Amino acid sequence: MNFERWVLNDTQDPNNTGSNQGAEHGGASLQQERDDDSDEEALELEQRHRVARERQRLISESLADRLSRYRKDKEEEDVCHVCKQKGHFSGFVGSKYVDCINKPCYICSNTGHSTGACPFKLAPQLYCTKSEDASFDGRGGVLKALYDRESGRRHLRKTVPPHAGPYTIDAAVVKIHARRTTCVTFHPEKPSIVLSGDKHGQVAVWDIDKCFERTVYTEINKWLTNNIVYTGSDRFATSSYEGTVKIFDAEVGTVLSTLLSANPNGWHNVEEEDKAGRWITMIGLDCSTSSGIVYAGSNKGRLYVLDQRMHEPAHELHAHQKKKLQCVSVHPTDDYLLLTAGNDYYARVHDVRKFGENTLQHELVSFEHPRVINAAYFSPLTGNKIVTTCQDNRIRVWDQWSLAALSDDGAPSREIVHSHTFNRHLTPFKAELCPHDPTERLMVIGRYISEDYNGTKLHPIDVFDLSTGCLLTEMVDPNLTTISPVNKYHPTRDIIVTGSSRSLYVWKKDESSHEDDAVYIPEEGGPSTSAPRSGRRCPSGSRHFILYDADNTSSSKKSSKRKKP
Repeated sequence: MNFERWVLNDTQDPNNTGSNQGAEHGGASLQQERDDDSDEEALELEQRHRVARERQRLISESLADRLSRYRKDKEEEDVCHVCKQKGHFSGFVGSKYVDCINKPCYICSNTGHSTGACPFKLAPQLYCTKSEDASFDGRGGVLKALYDRESGRRHLRKTVPPHAGPYTIDAAVVKIHARRTTCVTFHPEKPSIVLSGDKHGQVAVWDIDKCFERTVYTEINKWLTNNIVYTGSDRFATSSYEGTVKIFDAEVGTVLSTLLSANPNGWHNVEEEDKAGRWITMIGLDCSTSSGIVYAGSNKGRLYVLDQRMHEPAHELHAHQKKKLQCVSVHPTDDYLLLTAGNDYYARVHDVRKFGENTLQHELVSFEHPRVINAAYFSPLTGNKIVTTCQDNRIRVWDQWSLAALSDDGAPSREIVHSHTFNRHLTPFKAELCPHDPTERLMVIGRYISEDYNGTKLHPIDVFDLSTGCLLTEMVDPNLTTISPVNKYHPTRDIIVTGSSRSLYVWKKDESSHEDDAVYIPEEGGPSTSAPRSGRRCPSGSRHFILYDADNTSSSKKSSKRKKP
């Protein structure tokens, strides 16, 4: 134990200096460690800041790149497909069409506003001069009546057209035709029978009272049936792109006679003749109910006078300078007066009694238009008015065309701005007058530009007042979403038949509609009291809608095609 204590004491510092130096060295090392730790933390923190800054730089660069790419893509998207300039867009956004800001209004062709805000679209009667029978109020007493009589003015009674709406679809036959409908007419002796033609030359006979009864004749014409007119009994005449005018029996569908065949080489050489520009098509057609004479117009501007008792034309003449003769209309009371319209921008009134003499003698008056005329008709009862549909989006009305013929310029009584000019393969729009309206003021025509009904794109069918230019009602139905260029008033009933695509629709007045929902004739040429054009509600559809699908096999064919690998 002593030896061990001596060794222990010998190894220890008697003044304890070693212990103090160890403590000093231990404290210095601890401080050094702390300094090293703080340096490492600073380096780590600096490294973290450097990484954060680098990450932020990369994020900023990626955002800038993405933003620049977005702007570049946006500029490419904002290239207008109409004027090919950047900075704006044109086209459909949903069911609404956005106009090109560098182009005139599609409806009125004026600048300073878009098509959606066109003043003529909001109020079609703008700048329309009201006719005397619509503006005369009957006031003035005996003195005014004497003054009018002595000055040669007629005492006009203010006429009010019948109530024009609302209409709803009562029945429809869907896909009755193989291709688009081109014409529609009624059987005068059988009020429920409708006849229609299509692009393939088919003629369909449909009973609107018995929706499921219909017959389609496929052998009458080989090409587009342009017009169908009544000639007597169950016989009707057709004009077609085949270059023929035929009389057929609507009861059995047999061709009774061919009044005209304008292509001597026949149908077999149609492709060669068409490429050479020699193929003749028959377009305009009408028939005199008293004499039975049929008048037809060709794509070469020639007018043919056809007697059903003869096998050759009774007379033939150039009426429209080798341009298409689009329409022929016989005067309802004086059947020697004939109205024609063509692609030479003229509507002409002829005296058929002077055919064969000098051209200047049989042509009584001509009315010039700025563009092609789709249709020109006499008013159906008196024939005093002339209504033309021109491809400049104008419907022109002459209240007394015989008096306009005496003026220097022959200007129309009024021009109604309406959307019916199109840029696709459609049957031309035609303004059709109501034959049972005693005032001769009601007119129906389809509209080309669609309207937005709370996200639903529909093409209305418009009913106008010819004497004021006011829009009386818009016929729309959610079941009818296609364009409706073919419309026809019934000769005796208050119904309208529409040909849209391959289908036919029957519109009838909705007698059960509330009085507040009706559309009334505006007073003193004011704006129509129909529903506002902005924020329209989508129509609920017809309450009683009989639908017949004449081609119900098309859906099964499509489904079978989808199943094929």
